[in-house]
Amino acid sequence: MVENRGIVGGEKKEVVPAEELIKEAINIMEEAKKEGLTLKLIGGPAIRMHLSPEAKELHKKLKRIEGQEFPDLDFVGIAKQRKKVRKFLEKRGWKFDSYIFFMSGGTAGVKNHQVYRGRIDIDVFYDELDMCHKVPLKDRLEIEPYTISLTDLLLSKLQIVEINEKDVKDIIVLLRDHKIGEEDAPETINAKYIAKLFADDWGFWYTATTNLKKIKEACKMYDQLSEEDKQDVISKIDLLLKYIDEEPKTKKWMKRAKVGTKKKWYKEVRI
Repeated sequence: MVENRGIVGGEKKEVVPAEELIKEAINIMEEAKKEGLTLKLIGGPAIRMHLSPEAKELHKKLKRIEGQEFPDLDFVGIAKQRKKVRKFLEKRGWKFDSYIFFMSGGTAGVKNHQVYRGRIDIDVFYDELDMCHKVPLKDRLEIEPYTISLTDLLLSKLQIVEINEKDVKDIIVLLRDHKIGEEDAPETINAKYIAKLFADDWGFWYTATTNLKKIKEACKMYDQLSEEDKQDVISKIDLLLKYIDEEPKTKKWMKRAKVGTKKKWYKEVRI
């Protein structure tokens, strides 16, 4: 997730094909597991791993990024394993980026975050994704074998205040290829969990519902999507919004709602 990785040490970085990148991610996770470590993939490559062949082709046609589809790998681990993860990655040739570590814990505003440099750069977040809004993950890392859950993948995209086109495209394909449900079942987006999370956090609720409405309009503009694709995504967004709207809000949520956007409702991050 760290920006400006295309050039390192004055030299342009190698472009790694998406399939090779995902294969490398699986290898890292399997090797980590052998050493008793938990690493789960997040981001665009994690979404790609969950897609049907048809949805993978759609994801490619949407061209989330010009050039290299996925510029790096992002994982979530367990905080108490942080030192062991560093040793694990350094033993395999990755170099810990101490400058980014300093910036992440300080001026960049992101906690529990490490970056490792190599042919493929790696970000590791621990216990949670604490960026514009906090996505709790510590107790949810065993839902899927290789990635964080589909629900948490969606939340990791919806928490972005200044959401960009690649994240919009990721969400569109994620929604198109999966069902909306009320539990953490395989290949299911748990709308009930999302609604409960937002019901206690007005800021996250505001950012996420704003983004869902933007995506609902944006998907109408992509020629790569069929009318069936568009209607399916729109209907799933409407269903998610219905769950979110109908979930009873906490006193904390209602108190913050009265203030609204007069006060900043998100954390600024620069990674």
